[in-house]
Amino acid sequence: MSHPAISVIIPAYNEEADIAACLDALLAQDEPVAEVIVIDNNSTDDTAAIVGSFVRESPTVRLVTEHQQGALHAAARGVREATGELVAKIDADTVVTPQWTAAIRRFFEAVPPTVAGGSGLCSMHDMPAQWLFRSAQARFTEKLEAGMREGSITEMADTFGANCVMRAAVWADIAAHTSTRDDIQDDLDIGITVVSRGWQLAWVPGMDARISGRRLCTTPASYWKYTARTPRTFRMHGRRKQWAGSLVGIQFARLAQALAWPVLAFWDPRERTFAVTPRREEQRVLP
Repeated sequence: MSHPAISVIIPAYNEEADIAACLDALLAQDEPVAEVIVIDNNSTDDTAAIVGSFVRESPTVRLVTEHQQGALHAAARGVREATGELVAKIDADTVVTPQWTAAIRRFFEAVPPTVAGGSGLCSMHDMPAQWLFRSAQARFTEKLEAGMREGSITEMADTFGANCVMRAAVWADIAAHTSTRDDIQDDLDIGITVVSRGWQLAWVPGMDARISGRRLCTTPASYWKYTARTPRTFRMHGRRKQWAGSLVGIQFARLAQALAWPVLAFWDPRERTFAVTPRREEQRVLP
């Protein structure tokens, strides 16, 4: 029995520290992916050279350069380059589990064709106390799998760009309807557009990955600006109720990050340990 081909697209800008681990995990899948496309978005470090070494070793990996700066442009280029029936999108610092593609296959075999795709659960590979989240996620995954066996899905409102997958036909369907603004939450924009076009999104059980928590390690001022993207996106789509709710919701996120900041200021995500002195802020930079 043939399975749908899975293409994985990875927008990358100055990701020399993380891209190798990302690619290693994708190439070590129990069920191989059809292709991995890294979209280098004008990196000034060794990102392209590192990916190039993978290209020479594996016919699965491709390197594409997108000169128009911006995560949205890099991702859109990746979607256009992809040839698989299913197109997954992850960040350059995402590390997927060995069963990741198998979980995607099982999901699409079980769901109706009205389901566009969805996202998997994530924990952070460079932040402390993640065992607490992984334990809760394992329980949630059991519930998701039980529901899928009974023919039900757990819908979600938007995608999670660090670990998501959709049918290639859906990416093509929404291409002309998503925004190119760089001051909104692009994952939320994609999710709203997908649902408004008549598709469904759902959690994908077992499509687990570990991502970076670098965003949480930025200063409260930087995090404040980042979280403002969510209500701005709802307002752009005219979703007044969600806009109002998100204005309240982001205050809790901001408060939690601000309270954790005195501790996170001493946490080194690279070394994964606490330092004696506060580290210099590392901005979360994407294409």
